[in-house]
Amino acid sequence: MSESNKDTLQNDLQNDLQNDLQNECDRKLSFDDSKYITLKNIKNKIIGLVYGCVLGDINSTNKFKTSYSTDQIILMLNTFIETGVFNISTFAQLLKVHSEKNKDSTPLYIKELVESDEYISDTSKRCNDLNDKKRTDESEKYENIPLIRATIVGMFKKWDNYSVAQCMCTHFDHKCITASILISSCVRSMFLGRVTNLGEIIPDTLQLIFSLNRMKKESDIKSFMKHTSKEYCKDIKLAKLKKDKKNIYKCMNSALWSLHKLITLYSGQEKLKLAPSENFKDIINELSKEKGDVQSNCALSGALMGCELGYDNLPTDWIDSIEPDIKKNIDNKIINFLKVLSMVDSNITDIEDVFINPGEDIITVSSGKDHEKDPGKDHEKDPGKDHETN
Repeated sequence: MSESNKDTLQNDLQNDLQNDLQNECDRKLSFDDSKYITLKNIKNKIIGLVYGCVLGDINSTNKFKTSYSTDQIILMLNTFIETGVFNISTFAQLLKVHSEKNKDSTPLYIKELVESDEYISDTSKRCNDLNDKKRTDESEKYENIPLIRATIVGMFKKWDNYSVAQCMCTHFDHKCITASILISSCVRSMFLGRVTNLGEIIPDTLQLIFSLNRMKKESDIKSFMKHTSKEYCKDIKLAKLKKDKKNIYKCMNSALWSLHKLITLYSGQEKLKLAPSENFKDIINELSKEKGDVQSNCALSGALMGCELGYDNLPTDWIDSIEPDIKKNIDNKIINFLKVLSMVDSNITDIEDVFINPGEDIITVSSGKDHEKDPGKDHEKDPGKDHETN
């Protein structure tokens, strides 16, 4: 990629998070939801999302090792680092190389998917054909990895398109697509500074999903509605995670339950007794006892909770327990990702230095016209320049 094209992509991405941010908030927020969004908060959520996923993954079992879920987050970051956008061809090539290097940890379905040359030349067709072939093997087909990837794309303006596109790389299926859209929508809401209210997010997203006409079977619609219902979001035992553990709606439900439980602790409905980091740990530990696809469930739940809480509210003892080489690799990926977004200086090499300048531009979010600052105008000319020192 030429430097000029790279600069253009960086500006486009920055505009997704900055220029578009104000318009989205004006359209979706009421005056009562008005709040300040800073670039520091956005970076805190990005890093919190990634590390929340990693911590949920590592601490979901007594093996204390990363799984394929963490690999998917890294692959997504690499895709954006390499191309500046979510590109199906780029992701497919990265996935193929990763699968060849990590054969022991790669699911059988993914191995079969990427071994064909057609996977690179026509990714969605190869994926669709294999999905049809595997339709009778539900345990093999309904891997939950698209939901993990869906968290990353939620921060972008094209979150809905990206959410569908990433599904097309491995699981071109209506269940995966609808569940991924919902997860991305939750993340998008957090990045826009909205009060995270699943009672509003889920109905709004359902309208989008049904407008796409993705679900054809009545049984699938009922299952989706059941696993997004208020009752299922409040009581994880209703989902029976141990049964049919590869049903993607169960993984989706586990994340919604975790997020609901976390939000409830801060909404006044329950007395807050523990620090946010301890609540994160308790929820992951409780979820892991429900069995099922434990690592996917906890990784996805960790990503959503990490995005909601931010990196600075994640358990430091869990972060410190990550193997140094693994942590260094994750830190480097995050920093390079933030550089693509022009959110950190090019000289930054330590994850802690990402926050060295707290006095960043404040983005006012409200439905009125009295904005202290209009981020759209400020970043339209040179969105990267204003944040070179951040």
